[in-house]
Amino acid sequence: MLHPPRPREYYDAVEKYQIGGHTDQSSLTLLFEQNVAGLQMLTNDGTWKWVKPVKGGITINAGELFVHLTKGFVKATIHRVHAPVDDQLGSERLGCIYFSLLNVHSLFW
Repeated sequence: MLHPPRPREYYDAVEKYQIGGHTDQSSLTLLFEQNVAGLQMLTNDGTWKWVKPVKGGITINAGELFVHLTKGFVKATIHRVHAPVDDQLGSERLGCIYFSLLNVHSLFW
């Protein structure tokens, strides 16, 4: 996913159409290094925290299927995509996202 640089006014105008906090239906979601901050996760105290991009890193979100596979031991990551912070508005945002779906039936046969 490639997002060109946009002014703050653009993000303000489209914010009401954005997907809010959500979990993924997959088992795991792999987010390969992004050069611009744009991901937030919901903390246990109910506040949104920025997920810092790590050079060469991969952010891994647990999804709903992973909750099922671990019988609730692992909780799904509640997250949202947000407009970049002000000092990164002029940068292109490039994201490579991989949604992993395990074949649940193969685990029991």
